Amino acid sequence: MKLHEAIKGMEVKSWERRENSDGKCTVYVRFVPRGSAPTVSVKEVA
Repeated sequence: MKLHEAIKGMEVKSWERRENSDGKCTVYVRFVPRGSAPTVSVKEVA
């Protein structure tokens, strides 16, 4: 399975960049399943 197939339907929750003692950087990304867009119900009171 390729990366783009594995993360299909997912969204980035958070990411972190770490640098080791050699100066090399590694980026860690946390994915979560993409949920539906949040909806809000507004009731107007006169």
